[in-house]
Amino acid sequence: MDLSHIKSSENVLPEKEYKMLVDYMINKVGPKNFPIYNFLPKNKAPKNLLEKVITKLIGQEKHIEYWVRYNDACLWHIDADEVSEKITTNPIMLPTEHFPTHSYCYYVYLKDLQGGDFQILPWNYHEEGRPTMDENYEPKEGDKVITLTPRNNYIVSWEGPLYHRVQRILGGERLCLVWSTWDEIPRGYKNGLHWYWYDSLFHTAAYKRGYLLKEGQWPVKEER
Repeated sequence: MDLSHIKSSENVLPEKEYKMLVDYMINKVGPKNFPIYNFLPKNKAPKNLLEKVITKLIGQEKHIEYWVRYNDACLWHIDADEVSEKITTNPIMLPTEHFPTHSYCYYVYLKDLQGGDFQILPWNYHEEGRPTMDENYEPKEGDKVITLTPRNNYIVSWEGPLYHRVQRILGGERLCLVWSTWDEIPRGYKNGLHWYWYDSLFHTAAYKRGYLLKEGQWPVKEER
């Protein structure tokens, strides 16, 4: 069966650029210090090194949502408008326009990693009536599962709302830059429930992962 909607590639960045990115994320910022819910509209210039790397790899024809993951596993889920989902008391059953067109997982830094394999179900799309993060979801008997072992400077991408997960990490380190592309700006970002951040401000800012903004609040004002 055709698996062209799932792609992977090694040696994504040239060595010099790759080492610069690792140094930036590990030493200059720190893998645990990146804010969540970052968003780059397609008509805005990249503001920081992560956005410059992403747009170098895929261009900027669509809106880009991106985040950083360090040593965390996740259950089977679908990438969606998580900003809107997380500010509601009940899970949102999102219509198809609230799913990204493509998703990407770029492995930036791995050290002595044990576990943490990436798994994706190539034919299991979002099921209407289920939350996108569903702790009770399990593949059915006979469903095809693709398992990919992460490595440095390696990327996995897929098209459409496919179920995927990261298996439990048993040891070592795993740092990923993850992003999704959107035709339309998701509701959560239209309402300002995310982060704008800049290299010039980020290193002195006290914004930490896990802080959830109220509607209309901005941790960093957008530069004009």
